[in-house]
Amino acid sequence: MACLRQGIKVLSAATQYVAKSVYSPTSLPSIISSVSSKPLLLHRFNNQKSLVPLRSFVSVCQPTQIHRYTGCNGLNQKLLSAPQTPNVTNIRNKIVCSYKKGRPKSSSAVVSRFYRLRSGLWIRARSGRSNKRWAKNSRRVFRLQETVFCNKTQSKKLERMVSRHWLKKRYFPDDPYEIYQDRSTTKFDVKKPLFFP
Repeated sequence: MACLRQGIKVLSAATQYVAKSVYSPTSLPSIISSVSSKPLLLHRFNNQKSLVPLRSFVSVCQPTQIHRYTGCNGLNQKLLSAPQTPNVTNIRNKIVCSYKKGRPKSSSAVVSRFYRLRSGLWIRARSGRSNKRWAKNSRRVFRLQETVFCNKTQSKKLERMVSRHWLKKRYFPDDPYEIYQDRSTTKFDVKKPLFFP
């Protein structure tokens, strides 16, 4: 509101400074192109065309925010354009950080529902495997108990939602997922020879 009042005061002072034109019509395009097409306007004063010098008003507001007159001394309602919101795309590329020390925090939902293999693949259980089991036949209940892999985009998103602690390779005795840890598409998996000191 204060900016609008200041703009009205400057504009009223500029309109009072209107004088007879000392510029010739041939020099009008060069004058307008040197400053801008919007700040310099043709104004009718005593039935004679004259220029309104608005250089002081241009220094207050940007030329893109200045619009034409609606009347003799009236202001356009769109004198000060509304601020435009920046075009921001919602991308989750950073995990949540703690308030005290600023360390990255892992999402508890990812840690409890997903499991990361040493090869970088993420596995999960079937959704709704324990809901309404009385209404499902035995074949569907058995199929819902299996574990499935996540695709590439899901794996990338899950890795961004956990900290480095869950990205480290870990080895457990009698791991039930040991046969799935090494990713290989060959018929005979090439294993590294064991190191014996």
